[in-house]
Amino acid sequence: MLEHSTNIILSRVDISKYMLLKILTRLRIAMTQDIPEVFEGSVNGLETLEVFLKNHGKGR
Repeated sequence: MLEHSTNIILSRVDISKYMLLKILTRLRIAMTQDIPEVFEGSVNGLETLEVFLKNHGKGR
């Protein structure tokens, strides 16, 4: 659902745009707070890779 624009979602549901934006905001907040530990290492690995590439001239 989050990959669609608000107008597409509004055409499929019977709620106001204001209510939809409130729901989507709360959903995004909940999703960012509910990240399993297994993915936390992946983010750190990506950051490490980006630093490595930057330091070796390949991240430009």
